Amino acid sequence: MHNLRKHSRHMTMALLLSIPFTAGAAQSSAPDTWAGFVASPALPSTHVDATFDGRQVSLHFDEPANCRIVAALLHADEDGSYYRLRPSQNGGAFCARMYPGEVAFTRSDADRTTMTFHRGEAVWSGTLQPVESP
Repeated sequence: MHNLRKHSRHMTMALLLSIPFTAGAAQSSAPDTWAGFVASPALPSTHVDATFDGRQVSLHFDEPANCRIVAALLHADEDGSYYRLRPSQNGGAFCARMYPGEVAFTRSDADRTTMTFHRGEAVWSGTLQPVESP
């Protein structure tokens, strides 16, 4: 019984943590999009759009990266949501070097989330904010 309660509590936390990224999608049938910049020491920063749709996130990196990659929800806990990266959709060296890997989103408040991932030996991170629907 103790294991069932523990499992139930973890499932509840996972659902609660994923709600901020998927609630808008459920209400408006459109995915939630967040945008911002990610950077790594001594490398140029790049703009990223993260579109959450159900149990996956699509990442679009602007110049100089210029690529797209999708990640599937791996798990969520009290620390954040974690996604496993799939192979890049349109090639590009930047995204190709992210696979295989994971990306983490840690919510700091309702208007900001921190995105963190490894690309090669470098750790990339940045703060994203929600994009208003037109």
